[in-house]
Amino acid sequence: KVLIVNVEDDDENIWRRFEAQFKHYPLKHGEEYHIRKNLHVATGRGVVGPLMRLNGTNPVPTKWAAWLESEIKRVVPDLVILDTKSRLFGLQENSNEDNVAWLHLLESFSTEFNNSYMVIHHPNKQSVEKVGQQTSRGGGAFEDNCRFVFQGVKMDKKTANKYGIKRYHHYFSFNHVKNSYGPGFAPIWFKRLEPEGIPLEVDLDVMCQEQVETFLRDWLDDAHVSYRDIEKEPAGKEIREAWKKHTGRSTSDLLTQIEMLIDHGILTKNSIVKEGSKWPKTILKFK
Repeated sequence: KVLIVNVEDDDENIWRRFEAQFKHYPLKHGEEYHIRKNLHVATGRGVVGPLMRLNGTNPVPTKWAAWLESEIKRVVPDLVILDTKSRLFGLQENSNEDNVAWLHLLESFSTEFNNSYMVIHHPNKQSVEKVGQQTSRGGGAFEDNCRFVFQGVKMDKKTANKYGIKRYHHYFSFNHVKNSYGPGFAPIWFKRLEPEGIPLEVDLDVMCQEQVETFLRDWLDDAHVSYRDIEKEPAGKEIREAWKKHTGRSTSDLLTQIEMLIDHGILTKNSIVKEGSKWPKTILKFK
């Protein structure tokens, strides 16, 4: 079971997002029953307060820690998602001691109820487009005392140019930053779907190959050009110029993608002898 404690968004926005999610990813037979049974959402924007407060200089639990404990007893979840830390913290954000005390409260719940906790937290300003350790706001002890840390990062312009993506502000990556119990994983890229912002997992390499394939088909269906032509010969000048104008990317990027298309068997090299020529020419053609 999963208990989501969302104190940042109102009920209307939360359920609108769920509705949009299920419309885009239709439930399979039997899944709705399991979701209704095992997914619980506790909302409290403007009502639920911090789990801890300072009594002088000492962090102590508040009545909302008792409320959370009662929700856990009611639902008996395996995973509790707290959204967001800034609304549920109540202590000095930059204090390492306060961060440790807040996590200790969650650890006491975890020990008592045998469950796990995921905390949604905002990054610092330097980490919006950068992956690395100590990416969240506040004292570094927060991340130091977490077992797993994952970071969402907006796509930067350099990455967008590499993959030929124009509306790159719609893309973000999900990155493994810390894992105390095992190996990490490569970044997973998502595109936010309008208007609800539902994340759709995408493969940037496949997207890039499809873009190149679409572009090249318009040129190679009727033209007899080789890899060398596209690289630097006059016969490929028009293709090079069109590629740069269409994507803003370099010829070397185009050649890299052509090589990948050849490796995947999408593009082939065919030898022909043009009329009036004694020597064969190896041209690029789609299968």
